[in-house]
Amino acid sequence: MFCPKCGAQLPDGSRFCANCGAQIAGASAPAAAPQAGHVPPVQPAQPVQPIKPGIAVSGLATNDLGMLVSVVAAFVGIVAFFMPIISLSVFGSTTTLSAMQMTFGATVYGMSMDGEFANILFLVIPVIALVVSLLVKGKPGAIARIVVAVVLLGFVFAWKGQVDDQGYGFFAMEIAFNLFVLSGAAVAVGGVLSMLKK
Repeated sequence: MFCPKCGAQLPDGSRFCANCGAQIAGASAPAAAPQAGHVPPVQPAQPVQPIKPGIAVSGLATNDLGMLVSVVAAFVGIVAFFMPIISLSVFGSTTTLSAMQMTFGATVYGMSMDGEFANILFLVIPVIALVVSLLVKGKPGAIARIVVAVVLLGFVFAWKGQVDDQGYGFFAMEIAFNLFVLSGAAVAVGGVLSMLKK
């Protein structure tokens, strides 16, 4: 059926026109088709909401640069867990160990070296930073990222101090140590950028 006033097509049995609001007389009987030559009025288009520019992260758009910085930095920290963090020099020979090997154990110079499970924090803290960066929004998320970054940096430097005290000069820091420091600093910077975002 069609509206006799504006010509809009309506479901059979309609009592009012959804387009112009006119009351439909004899709603139970189908209305006649609009007259030839009658053109229904054009309805104005709904205004289009502007799209804010953003950055795509895992299929989600975000305009929070601080969150993106923190996500990338946390991911770098996770990757660093599998990279060499220290090198051991004995009798002119050098071997490297990753935080993963120091957690679960490794064979060094033919000897089995037990791992220290506390070193799993090299992985756990960046994972927490990544989860917080992705899931906790706004200022609470920014503050949480800064706190996690401080914990990561504190743990990394405390671990280095312990190695320096007990290493007797046999150990040297490798690339993963620098990546953990940069990761912690960048997660903190990302949190600060999110705090300053309007």
